Amino acid sequence: MAEDFLKLSAGDRRDALGVAARASGRAAHILEKDVMVVWALDAVTSSAFGGDIVFKGGTSLSKIYGAIRRFSEDLDLTYDVRAFAKDLVDEEGHPKAQSKSQMRRWSEEIKARLEGWTKEVALPVIRERAASAGLDATIEANKDKIVIAYEPIFLGTGYLPPRIILEFGARSTGEPNDLRQVSSAHSDDCDHRFRRIATTCSDRSRPVWRGRLQRRWMLMVMSVFRGLVKHG
Repeated sequence: MAEDFLKLSAGDRRDALGVAARASGRAAHILEKDVMVVWALDAVTSSAFGGDIVFKGGTSLSKIYGAIRRFSEDLDLTYDVRAFAKDLVDEEGHPKAQSKSQMRRWSEEIKARLEGWTKEVALPVIRERAASAGLDATIEANKDKIVIAYEPIFLGTGYLPPRIILEFGARSTGEPNDLRQVSSAHSDDCDHRFRRIATTCSDRSRPVWRGRLQRRWMLMVMSVFRGLVKHG
């Protein structure tokens, strides 16, 4: 688990990431950031509201489907509007608004509620998980975003700063749903098999994810460190 890795000493984490970097050909600071992405996703989706959260956007295309070669600090997350603001939508998640002015007020209300929820509900959850994991990070809310600035083991370039941004939205449902399997861009470096997880996708070009992430790359790093995976 990501938290198991974070609870290792700084020296042990450095060794693990160094071995994984040599085995994969990927920079250690990128692997470290991938660990943080996985940790942040798990912190959100294992929370009380996690069952209504959908992971979408470019990072999901890269992380889950391997459809693009991209690594972003932004994690796009949608809170199912039927759970978030059920008084403002019908059973199918359609806004209870008819005119343009009503839709504008509807959007403003969703935005205001989301910013309040991010600061008052989501932020304490992420901070509590960070404290439990012993994560050295500054975690703050900024409107509908939570910024996790962690203390890195390996320093990289400005392109990939040691920071994860959780960006929340709540204007859709994230449906329909199906099942996908989480894979890593370097899954060939690991012989382990992983369970399928529940996901959601709007269509083939816009996959999104729901549920607890099977931390494939995280387990690869841990397995390398523990001598469970042999390379070369």
